[in-house]
Amino acid sequence: SCDKLFLAAGSIGSTELLMRAQRSGSLKDLNEHVGRGWGSNGDAAVVRSFAMPEFVTQGAASASMVQTDVDGMPVTLENWCVPGVSVDVGIIGSLGMTLDDKRADFGLDRDGNLTLDWSQPDSQRAVETINKEIASANNVLTGAPMFSESANMGFTAHPLGGAVLGKAADDYGRVKGHKGLYVMDGSMIPGNSGAVNPVITITALAERNMENIVANDR
Repeated sequence: SCDKLFLAAGSIGSTELLMRAQRSGSLKDLNEHVGRGWGSNGDAAVVRSFAMPEFVTQGAASASMVQTDVDGMPVTLENWCVPGVSVDVGIIGSLGMTLDDKRADFGLDRDGNLTLDWSQPDSQRAVETINKEIASANNVLTGAPMFSESANMGFTAHPLGGAVLGKAADDYGRVKGHKGLYVMDGSMIPGNSGAVNPVITITALAERNMENIVANDR
């Protein structure tokens, strides 16, 4: 047992722990917002062919970025290396992030496994927006050959939500209904961090929250 427990298992991990504890009755006073408000941060992986290969080593992932606006939607592109390819062979990989308002809720099936009511077609606008920008940046058509079937599709490197501040938790990560229980990870962000990588947002929120908790939760 402990006086205080800080969950930092990520959006999916922390939410699953809370929901399983809620079902088992060990955290029976969690409110109805636990498991809700999940989003993909508007992420999509985009891989495109471009120009002629120069056969130079790929750079580190997320070492540079482009921020712009496409058809009224803000977009951030970060460079990504293409897995399994050690040199530049005329393929560019990017992680795109947009301001996507698609949200989903977690659930538990009869065996206690975590489920998510996510619909891929609903997030297609984000994928198409990112695809347009990467094509424009590299002077290729949006129909240029894809590197693999898994490229140019919606996915997320930044799962967010499930124990959102102000709903499942208070404004500082205190989980409502259970004193001494806190969330300090991506689960506290409502599905999107504003078309940017959420790493600094999560870190800043955690530092802000801990300062308040240390000062007030004796």
